[in-house]
Amino acid sequence: MGCSLQCKKNVRKTIPNNVAGEMSSQAATSIGTWVAARVSALVPDWLRTTFAGYPMARAISFVPSNKAKGRATLSQDLLTMDSPKTAKTKRRKQIDVVAPSEMFLKRTIKVPKSAAAKLHAMATLDLRQHTPFNPQDIHWQLDTPQKQGGSIEATQWVVKRTDVEKWRMRLAVQGYQVRRVFVQGAQASQPIADFSDELAPWRRGLVMLNGVLVLTATAAALAAWLYPGWVAQRQTEMLQAQTQILQVQAVDLRREVEGLRGLDRERTAFLDTILRRPLLVDSLRELTIALPDDVWIASMVYSPQRIVMSGETSGSAAEIVLKLGGRRMLGNPRLSGPVQRTANQAERFEISVDLGRSK
Repeated sequence: MGCSLQCKKNVRKTIPNNVAGEMSSQAATSIGTWVAARVSALVPDWLRTTFAGYPMARAISFVPSNKAKGRATLSQDLLTMDSPKTAKTKRRKQIDVVAPSEMFLKRTIKVPKSAAAKLHAMATLDLRQHTPFNPQDIHWQLDTPQKQGGSIEATQWVVKRTDVEKWRMRLAVQGYQVRRVFVQGAQASQPIADFSDELAPWRRGLVMLNGVLVLTATAAALAAWLYPGWVAQRQTEMLQAQTQILQVQAVDLRREVEGLRGLDRERTAFLDTILRRPLLVDSLRELTIALPDDVWIASMVYSPQRIVMSGETSGSAAEIVLKLGGRRMLGNPRLSGPVQRTANQAERFEISVDLGRSK
């Protein structure tokens, strides 16, 4: 059966608004189911079983009685005919039913390429308008869409819910529990019907429990990963604070050191003045010893570095310089002024002598 775009527009004009809203809601639900099935198909069964308590099952293909061989195939009569025989085992086997395609209604949905995103919604609308089925009374799915020129075609498989329930009841008599139903030969990887929640109604609680455990483990791992960084940050902040305190202390200590150096210089200068520089008394004593008796001193200018004296001698001023040069505390004696002869034939002189230095 085909469905053109103009056909959809004409049909929408004829249906009430509440019906259109209902179909939109159903289409959205179908799309969500389709997306969930696609994502679920990517997750291995063992992982879903471990984490979400997803029931495990073995895929069984139903074929004619004369072709049923091995553990992977069963006679399709088990789906179509009631059997009074009941399985002896108390534990039912969980299986995925791969039913023959002739047991399903096969339809073709054709839409323009521009409406590819609304394929499921249009398939729902076409199903409602061109079949006697109500969407709540059937299971259906779409195969992988195929591009055909300027349009997109997809095969729609339809089966009544009552038929599927009959299959489940008949298989239950034989000791089988149906987890999912697939269309044999269909291109779609997702099942047309899934009863996993009925087989494991408690799995939602397990999912929540595992989710809490995963979140707790993730939080613990995240905390273990972030804790060293947090500790290092705290230690860095403490070290920075200590560094600032030490820097302030270093500045204060530097000031104290400069102050102590100044005091040391002052003390050194004081000691140098007291101990190393000659005193006036010592200098006068040295001069008194060094000067001959015929020398008369008229004036003397004293400083810690030198003595400048003026006077007269009946002898020679040059001999006075030579005698002063022999003393330990008197250094570099020299005539610092002209030598003049007085009226009584004496020599007037001016001599400078450095103090504290030997010749």
